[in-house]
Amino acid sequence: MSEEIKKKDKENRKEKTITSTSTTTSIQGGDEWRKRKALSNAFQSFDNSLTEITKKAKEERKDILKQGVMELEKNYGEVLRASKLAVKRIQEIRVKAGMSSSVGTSGVIKKPRFKGKEDYVNSLARELLVVVLEEHPGSGGVFNLESLYQVFKETRQNWDVKKKELLEAIHLLEKNKVIPGRTKFGEEEYILFRPIELSQDLGKVLKAAHGGITNISQLQELLGWEKERVARAIESLQKQGVCVVEGEEVFFPGLMS
Repeated sequence: MSEEIKKKDKENRKEKTITSTSTTTSIQGGDEWRKRKALSNAFQSFDNSLTEITKKAKEERKDILKQGVMELEKNYGEVLRASKLAVKRIQEIRVKAGMSSSVGTSGVIKKPRFKGKEDYVNSLARELLVVVLEEHPGSGGVFNLESLYQVFKETRQNWDVKKKELLEAIHLLEKNKVIPGRTKFGEEEYILFRPIELSQDLGKVLKAAHGGITNISQLQELLGWEKERVARAIESLQKQGVCVVEGEEVFFPGLMS
């Protein structure tokens, strides 16, 4: 009789353990579901507020986007990064707001003095590719340093970046063969973010057009060429997406200083 009591007591303890474990798992699953639901509601609320401001000024809209991103990352950082869909959505909003596409980097981004320098340069290199190839495809992937610096400052206002740091990121992209890299014509240096065929004539046109906007007659006068030679060079650059031609005027987006 004593053995039977012990056996029943052991079975009762086992059932309690299973019930307790099941309850704990259920609670954890419920917490996770509530967090995801809260994140979904936060996105919905954010979308609703954006709908109400579609007619507001562009800069004001950017400010609202930035504020929304900062609040979402602050309140839902962990659960947000666990969802690829949520991360992609935040990245899209960040780009529209002129922020870094790296989730969780709200606020000013600057090169650290000690640890993390390599990560900073890697992040800067990625941002450069996004700015040039995705947000400014009309440049043809050809920039001078001054123009690249100005474009980056305007589109990534939360980055406290210096020109020498841009050069570090460009060197990294060159080293890893992600971009063709830098090329020189005379004293002018250009940064190529995609393969471009640049003959000596094309290089001279780029150098002459360093100010960004010119026209065929001006180029002809500056270079001392016949009009047909200038036209051939412009046509080649236009086909490669480096310049835009409207009548006599020629616009080089990547060479604006």
